[in-house]
Amino acid sequence: MYPVLQEGASIGTFTYEDSTKEHFYAENVKGEMFEIDEVIHNVLIEADGTHPLYLDEDTMEWLKSRNLIRTSRFVYEGNFQSRLSIFFVGERAKVLRYPCRIINAMLPVISLLIFISSLMARKWIRWEIGDDPNILFYGIMFVGCVVFHEMGHMIAAIAYDYTISEVGLLFWGPFPIGAYVSEEENRNDEVRWRQTQFALAGVEVNLLISGICNFFSMLYYPLSFTLLLIACINVVMVIINILPSPGLDGEIALSTILGVESIAENARIGLTNEKWRKKLMRSGLPGFAGLLVFSLIFLANYVEKGIMIGSAVLSLVLIIFY
Repeated sequence: MYPVLQEGASIGTFTYEDSTKEHFYAENVKGEMFEIDEVIHNVLIEADGTHPLYLDEDTMEWLKSRNLIRTSRFVYEGNFQSRLSIFFVGERAKVLRYPCRIINAMLPVISLLIFISSLMARKWIRWEIGDDPNILFYGIMFVGCVVFHEMGHMIAAIAYDYTISEVGLLFWGPFPIGAYVSEEENRNDEVRWRQTQFALAGVEVNLLISGICNFFSMLYYPLSFTLLLIACINVVMVIINILPSPGLDGEIALSTILGVESIAENARIGLTNEKWRKKLMRSGLPGFAGLLVFSLIFLANYVEKGIMIGSAVLSLVLIIFY
């Protein structure tokens, strides 16, 4: 990969007390500051992983040794957790912006139409389920579904001119446990429907994948069972992600619609803060309705974990014993 500015590193300018001349610095995540020249400063500004840095080998080694840039896609975070950078966006966003706007505009409608059509087609198409699951194909597709979920967020982010740097996979030990899109906070966007679409774009991609796999499970017998299983897993991903649990897409979308920072945090405060709880109870029926909604939102976190564990166990059972 091409070099990218290290996470937590920053660059800037300063002046000495007895001079008006502008100097340049770079600071790593440890807080260590280094004075650099203007050429290196300007190169580091463009270090987004999408192109080479035109610096000599010694300078590149110096920057790496000071933890100012990284040249590896693999980053170890500690506690057996790591991540793998798959795709760097950077300046590519300018080229991708118009295609992403078209895809993002069509995605909500197309994903829903294909998913519903695939369910209806099961009544019209004669189909049979194969006997043996293809574990390798299932594993590759499962990881792919997680990545494509984040690609949906990336497409929406590029379409709305949000600042986005990379897409990657998260690992615990050798096992992939999720994916991520590295983007700057977009809550400053005052257009709520854009924030909502950004939050739900990943769910829409999972719905689209589920519909496509559902169709092909009826048309291609050798992989019919595996494709049907992948379609079901994507439905589970949709259900999990639309839950108003902290950090999930559904919670972000609902918070955006209601115009609050975090509906999950509001629910936690409303239930655990005695003053707020009594105030709601004294408000009559609307207050009790609010407490009920807060309770459901608070429980969503446990529902999420239960669905994840249950679906993982069920998938293993079906793969092993079917």
